[in-house]
Amino acid sequence: MRYVVLMLLILSYCFAGCGKDDPIANPPVKEDTLTKGWSKLTGVPGSMEMFFVDNQSGFITGRPLHKTTDGGITWTALSLTVESPGIVNMYFTDATHGWMVGRSSQGQENLFRTTNGGASFTYITFANMYGLGDVQFLDRRRGFIVGRNDFHTSVDSGKTWTSVRGLFQGNALTLFFFDAMNGIVVSDRHIYRTSDGGSSFEMVQNLPAANIASTPFGIQFIDRNIGWVPCLNGVYKTTNGGQTWTFISVPGDGKDVHFFDQQEGYLLQTKAILKTTDGGNSFSKVLSTPNHTLYELQFNDKKHGWAVTAAGPLYRYLEQ
Repeated sequence: MRYVVLMLLILSYCFAGCGKDDPIANPPVKEDTLTKGWSKLTGVPGSMEMFFVDNQSGFITGRPLHKTTDGGITWTALSLTVESPGIVNMYFTDATHGWMVGRSSQGQENLFRTTNGGASFTYITFANMYGLGDVQFLDRRRGFIVGRNDFHTSVDSGKTWTSVRGLFQGNALTLFFFDAMNGIVVSDRHIYRTSDGGSSFEMVQNLPAANIASTPFGIQFIDRNIGWVPCLNGVYKTTNGGQTWTFISVPGDGKDVHFFDQQEGYLLQTKAILKTTDGGNSFSKVLSTPNHTLYELQFNDKKHGWAVTAAGPLYRYLEQ
């Protein structure tokens, strides 16, 4: 009898513990970690780019393009639909005037322009412009586009473009212009600077292979002197308008960056957002998204910020 009882107890213990340490059992789903001020909103599936013109009005890519007027809480589909890979970048000078660079699955490069806040769009097809990556307009007429190793300028709201080819080594990915003459372009190999409106560029910083495995998406300046470019394992910082750059080591992949002043700023990584209050000497994690890939970060001021993911969720910061 004692033997039977003992066997029953052993079997009961085995069945109760079965699966607890089973190596083939599905691991628990990791949850997002959001610190104070951050919230998770319903975004637009397939989105990788966004642009908020103010704290309420913004646009987000997807198929089709969507618009919000309540800070990203709700989104309305617009008439602009682009085949895969879709819109790769956009820029608005105000709530009504915007430009979007798009690319179809057949490789056709297009520029889409709106003058009424997305109610309608004008299509401009480029015959000899390839691999377009970034667009910026200084006002409603003068704008710039980079793609592959070429630089393009327009002075008529994007209707026509003047191109200078073969300027960059590698693929030009992103740009920032202070005015019509002075600007910065980042390729996947170097940082370049121009002082003649893009007719020529000087290579001012080589990007070592250890720092370019992750494509840099962002570039930001808080004034004409101080700016940052994110990269793998850190960020590059300039204090003289891009003439020279200093590398700041940060573990992980830097994809986008936003600073408010020389001390306080954010660094976007693939699965997290980091914050610094000492100019990048140290960073703390303020948001972690183990299940979603982050693509772009934007802050309009210290109280309002957003981070977009391709899977749909949009993360918003609202100071409380």
